[in-house]
Amino acid sequence: MYASTQLPRIGNEVAFRQEFQAYVNAPSEHGLSMIARMDITEEDLHHIGDKAAIPSFVLWGDSHANSWAPALDAAASKYKASGYMFAYTQGLCSPTFDKRQGDGCTQLNDTLMSLIEQKQIKDVIITHNDIFDMANYAYTLDRLQSLSVNIWYIESVPIFHEPVPMILLRKHVFGVDSQPALLAGAEYYKREKASLLATQTDNFRILKIVPTICTEDTCNVDSENGPLYADRDHLSVLGALFYQDTFKPIFEGVHK
Repeated sequence: MYASTQLPRIGNEVAFRQEFQAYVNAPSEHGLSMIARMDITEEDLHHIGDKAAIPSFVLWGDSHANSWAPALDAAASKYKASGYMFAYTQGLCSPTFDKRQGDGCTQLNDTLMSLIEQKQIKDVIITHNDIFDMANYAYTLDRLQSLSVNIWYIESVPIFHEPVPMILLRKHVFGVDSQPALLAGAEYYKREKASLLATQTDNFRILKIVPTICTEDTCNVDSENGPLYADRDHLSVLGALFYQDTFKPIFEGVHK
């Protein structure tokens, strides 16, 4: 079950906090797939999308993969496609093969690469909380390209100075409608975009968040149904579903 998308406009701080916490903490089937050990197997890859279809993609990353999963699940189901989600946060492992992460992370990533090969996965979707740096991802991309898969990288979700629940608390309880401040300025995201564009090839594509979360003047963190963020930098279930068109290029034949 997804979390409820209804957040009443209520009139006192205590009630608002309780309603909001119930919203962001509501059970989500995708929240069960945060891997907490190194010895993964196929059973650790959470199946999302149309379960009647042959799995063709893997969503690979950290806690951001977990927060994006409802969006990909909805988009894949719409196109009658299916795949797996692999989200790992224990030990701060990332989709890179950076030796500074330790041997355990390298072993974990090697195992996932083997599963991608065994399952003849066609599309690998990567997301991570750090800005994209080709120097860190070169080995990962080489490995995936050797398997002849299509690689997609989700552009970073904007990070704010404070948790979005606090911004909305001020807005809906105290009537203070201030624009959320980005933790990193616009130049940070411009650098990432430049790095991604420089790396883009026929089988490495950028997934641009649709619709755009932040323009030059404003950032959209709220909707008439509730908050689009669960904290400073993770989408809520509602937020993920709001941005599900981000994944349309995968299923509409951009690479095919």
